[in-house]
Amino acid sequence: MATVALGLVLITGLARALVEVGSWHGLLDTSFGRTLLVKGALVAGLVAIGAANRFRVVPALRAGRAGLQTLRGTVRAELAIAIPILVAAALLSELPPAAFVSQAAANRQPAPAVVVNGDDYATTTRVQLTVTPGGAGPNRFVAKVVDYDTGQPVTAERVSLRFSLPARPDVGASSLDLKPAGEGAWQGQGSQLSIAGRWSVSVLVGRPGGAVTVPLRLQTRTAEPSQQVRVSRTPGQPTVYTITLAQGGSLQGYLDPGRSGRNVLHLTWFDPQGRELPLSGARASATAPSGAADRLSLQRFSTGHFVANLDLAAGRWSFTVSATSRAGSSTSAKFEQVIR
Repeated sequence: MATVALGLVLITGLARALVEVGSWHGLLDTSFGRTLLVKGALVAGLVAIGAANRFRVVPALRAGRAGLQTLRGTVRAELAIAIPILVAAALLSELPPAAFVSQAAANRQPAPAVVVNGDDYATTTRVQLTVTPGGAGPNRFVAKVVDYDTGQPVTAERVSLRFSLPARPDVGASSLDLKPAGEGAWQGQGSQLSIAGRWSVSVLVGRPGGAVTVPLRLQTRTAEPSQQVRVSRTPGQPTVYTITLAQGGSLQGYLDPGRSGRNVLHLTWFDPQGRELPLSGARASATAPSGAADRLSLQRFSTGHFVANLDLAAGRWSFTVSATSRAGSSTSAKFEQVIR
């Protein structure tokens, strides 16, 4: 009976692996695939020890050619391998399937950006400002500073941005100092574009012997890029939402237990290879069925995993999240769930 049960487990596990991995690339080049390989090797070792027990140790015990100490040793070896197998299985449940990671990488589009150009009033300096992703919230700013006449990179001592929103005088001005990135480029990360609208951005370029100001007008993106959302439902388990991010990689979010009352929101970011993405920070808000939106208090669980406690009433809830990686890139996503 044990042999038949083991055979069924191996066959169903192999069938599930073929679906979740999808290709040799998914098996060898993703965290999910490599973890599955480790688990498979451990299972093979466990089966080998079990077979040795069944067909060699037990008959030897019956014939008096071996003692109980031999059986104890093989059982300890089985336990030593079984524990890592359980750890690998738990890790696989937290990783996006390799087939999904591969498909997300194939469908990945260049990160959206808003690009504006301008020059100072004396036409000595030209600036190209690229804002990624260009919407309200966290963005990455890259300013390319060149000479107006020659187009060659300008030697600058300092470059900073000052933001104001003429249509909303109640929104205070803010600034951001950029860091040199080589070849006349300066970059920085920030949430100065706090709301959607047409912003005035003044680029202050400190050059040897003086400084110049380049005025720019920047309209934030209002339309969110389309996102692929994969919904995984398993009876008795929380519904898991895996979202393909425009910048590459994915976000996995779920509510535990996913019913009305006290819940824990889990948000985990992954890079295009399926590894947990190291983040410098994350933000999230929840919109209730009534339309009221509240910012959530996120707590870091691991390098790319954040959680928040919240009370949910029955109805459709919407969750908007954004994050900034340690490399400086920004991501944003949104998903909805009906709470019963």
